[in-house]
Amino acid sequence: MKKQITLLASALFVAGISSAQVSIKGLEKVNKKPMKMTASKEAVGNNGTDTKAGGDIIYQSDFSDNANWSVGNVGSGVQGSFQFGAYPSNFTNYLGAATTGMTAPMAYFDGIQYLLTGPVGVQNAYLQTPTIDMSASSVISVAFTQVYRRFNHDALYVEVSTDNGATWLLSKQVNTNAVGNGPTLKNTLTTDFLIGPGVTQGKIRIRWESLTADDNYGSGYGWAIDNFKVVEGYKSNLKLLEVYSEYGTQGLSATQMPQPQTAGAGTISFGAVIENVGSEIQPTSFKLTAGTYNQTSAQADIISFAKDSFDISFTNGYAIPTTVGTYNFQYKALSDSTLSFTSDDTISSPFAITNNIFAVDAYNGTTASLSGSFNGWASQTGDAQIGTLYEIFNSDVASAVQVGIGSVSSSQQSTYIGYLVYATIYQYNFNTQQFDYIDRSDDHEIVAADFGKLITCNLPNLPQLSAGGLYLVTAGTYQGFEVPIAFAGKIAAGNTMGYNGGTTPVTLASDGNTVEAPVVRLDFTDYSGLTELTSATDVSVFPNPFAGSTEIKFNLKADTQVSVVITDVAGRTVATVPASKMNAGQQSIAIDGTNFQAGIYNYTLKIGNETITKRIIKK
Repeated sequence: MKKQITLLASALFVAGISSAQVSIKGLEKVNKKPMKMTASKEAVGNNGTDTKAGGDIIYQSDFSDNANWSVGNVGSGVQGSFQFGAYPSNFTNYLGAATTGMTAPMAYFDGIQYLLTGPVGVQNAYLQTPTIDMSASSVISVAFTQVYRRFNHDALYVEVSTDNGATWLLSKQVNTNAVGNGPTLKNTLTTDFLIGPGVTQGKIRIRWESLTADDNYGSGYGWAIDNFKVVEGYKSNLKLLEVYSEYGTQGLSATQMPQPQTAGAGTISFGAVIENVGSEIQPTSFKLTAGTYNQTSAQADIISFAKDSFDISFTNGYAIPTTVGTYNFQYKALSDSTLSFTSDDTISSPFAITNNIFAVDAYNGTTASLSGSFNGWASQTGDAQIGTLYEIFNSDVASAVQVGIGSVSSSQQSTYIGYLVYATIYQYNFNTQQFDYIDRSDDHEIVAADFGKLITCNLPNLPQLSAGGLYLVTAGTYQGFEVPIAFAGKIAAGNTMGYNGGTTPVTLASDGNTVEAPVVRLDFTDYSGLTELTSATDVSVFPNPFAGSTEIKFNLKADTQVSVVITDVAGRTVATVPASKMNAGQQSIAIDGTNFQAGIYNYTLKIGNETITKRIIKK
């Protein structure tokens, strides 16, 4: 069974990809520089990673006796190898502390040493068990405690050989949910294998791969493992891999919805991806409960070690509440068979009705939940933006966009302090199938207090978003500004889009049915009492950045004298517009920046006895 997407949404996303004038790649795959991190920044969760304690142990090791383990490399000229010993000091700075229960000696691959000192080479290193008796079961589960943080090109594998290491046909890439420069994974990783009947013995290996020798972006941070265990698998066992929910005619995702938007929003549908990690066919479905709501998807048979997607449609969906509060969605994988192991069969996901905030991300207000994985596309031209789609059910005025800034250690914050972030709103035109510009916030300059927090980017024109409208809301940076815009949680694939130098947004690459969720939120809070000027309203400048000229617009409350002074970052005056009397009402002042050098400037608008200073950028 496959996830259904409306025809309109499909046409929208395909159009965005086909017309892009730049290379298309997942935004999270862009090269990032190494970042230190706070000790609290980590991702701890099940995601189907619980140890299968109910299975009989076939083999286990805490590496206190590692003589029978072997380490090596695949291919020649490969840099680095797995080692045994204490948790490396490099790891503490870049991955945080070791997981509780991990003790020396442990096994680890230290990639950060090459990033820090160079040069970086190609890496393809393995850690391999001795021969293990596998005659007891056709299914095995490999589990170990781990600490891992992803960088750019590193890929990790757990592999099984049933011919004592001659071939490694059973190979699974693991930790694929890790985000580059994002949080450290600290959990117990479990990987299931169907080795088939008649296998009596074999070997297992852990492999680290990074096939780029780029000194800036190759190698990786590191991977430490301990408490290695192999247990017998089960005949009847399911794993709930991922879940998602959708609302509206476009099948979008939301974790928070403003109460004024709930009227007419209808119901939420649900989806889940389930894998059969048992040795027998499983008649499978999933159940969703939320308070008194209780629905089960249609059932389908999943053969051993296959996976399928299931859904509960809008028809049987969950009626969106109209009362402010938090509501918990509980997903559970089901089978007609009695499952032998169930602790990886359930995932909980909160949904909130708020006063003013519309969000798709899972950020819950704690700094440890924010990870920065979008640092700008330095290899592209133009200004990078990342955002998500929102469907509006009742017309309302958007006052701001909240943007999450990822957690960064104090020693690394100076890299980003002073850089600029802005928010933009676009509306999808159903006739032209293009996104039309609606409004853009003033620039927000990053300060130390922003890291791991939400910043508010106020919209100068307070645009009214129309009922039935589809809007793309983005957070942006300028070319070369590496600002860690945060991601938190996952949402249905197709919801996240961005600009990477072209004029048409492209969708964020997904890993199937879900995609990383950027922390970019619509804010309908009334900030009308916080005007910066008493003599004028709606001060804005567009375009910004500009190539030749730009225009300052404002609404005067009364006839008064108005002037403008443009200064560079050193405070030198580069242009002036002498004072002249302007009439009450909508006014504008054109700024000819043809002769400006590319860079950042400030304009100071003086209206009567009041002044306001804002930033503009010449491309």
